[in-house]
Amino acid sequence: MNASLRSSQGKMNTNTTPDDSPREEEHDWDSYLIETNSEAAPASNFKQALIPPVNDFIVGEKLESIDPRNQDSWCIGTIIEKDGPRLRIRLDGTDDRNDFWRLVDSGDIRCYGTTAKLGGQIVPPLGFQLTSTRWTKYFERNVKDGPFAAESCFKPQPSKPEKNLFKKGQKLEAVDPRHSNLICPATVSNVIPGDYRIMLSLDGWSSLNNFKVDYLSRDIFPVGWCKLAGIRIAKVGGNPPSRASNKILPTSPTKQNENVRQQQSKNKKTIVSPLPNDSSHSPTTMDEKNNNLTTKEKINQRSKTKKENGNSIDSDEANEDTKKKRPIVTVYLNYLGDNSGMLLNPQKFRVSMPSKFGPDECHVVLTSIFDSCIKCAFQQASFIKRIIDVF
Repeated sequence: MNASLRSSQGKMNTNTTPDDSPREEEHDWDSYLIETNSEAAPASNFKQALIPPVNDFIVGEKLESIDPRNQDSWCIGTIIEKDGPRLRIRLDGTDDRNDFWRLVDSGDIRCYGTTAKLGGQIVPPLGFQLTSTRWTKYFERNVKDGPFAAESCFKPQPSKPEKNLFKKGQKLEAVDPRHSNLICPATVSNVIPGDYRIMLSLDGWSSLNNFKVDYLSRDIFPVGWCKLAGIRIAKVGGNPPSRASNKILPTSPTKQNENVRQQQSKNKKTIVSPLPNDSSHSPTTMDEKNNNLTTKEKINQRSKTKKENGNSIDSDEANEDTKKKRPIVTVYLNYLGDNSGMLLNPQKFRVSMPSKFGPDECHVVLTSIFDSCIKCAFQQASFIKRIIDVF
């Protein structure tokens, strides 16, 4: 079945706009499978259409989408970019940090108006930048008039395999979970019997990057599927492929995004490893180390020996001195109006949230604040996940 996928690649029409830029060398699956002495996972293992669906969407159109960070909510999203049958979507009211990708035959997107027909309600996304009370005005001004994607653009979901049929060592194509715009060659590194998930490793990368996915995930594809769909996959352990042919909705970075990037740059640490030929880092014997000890270090060693023999100094006294050096903080809460954000229940917030935390050590105060916020959250699991994503 995989052979039929690869043999029909030249017959498909891609959904991206051609350009005159030089084309990079594409990943050659046939040669790669021979070189690695491996086999491709059968196409019947995947919840994907054998023939990639056509992408009739237009960049800038709006649709309804499930909020990836709150699976119970249907929100309005705008198509920012196209790549084959994939759509890059940004929920209206959020910025580019929370963009995500969906296939045109995904069950997570649907035509605008479907939620209302089913008796539901469109809600602001998690992380909506304005207050919840201003969502109605925002909707009227920015969403109500569209443009909306036609119902014919949404394709039916493909059939799914009855059970997990993957085997260890099989090759496939997978979305990089850290860079969802990239699709990379990957290997099934482990299959746990009875589990609905499989462990994947991105070829050419450290095992530290291994991750688990549901065997029904729409982010894994049979070998050759992406080429058939007009999507360029990343090289094995190499740089991302250029996607100059893709249509992208122009966006400008916000001041908030710029501040975040600057903060991330400040937080980066550089670790310098010693050079092999550097004499200052050459191996030394235990005798040499002892000879190089300063008088102060020798005294410390003697003190350590005495401590082991029962003649130690009073540890409680030392701990008390250390504790005194730690800063003591107090946090005051100034709460005005009904704006407790999208995550916290305003009523619980007013009743349960203390007006003051501390005085105490920093980590104690911070823990108290988090605990109080969790108690006031609409959905505690969503709140905790959001905090983990931020930090």
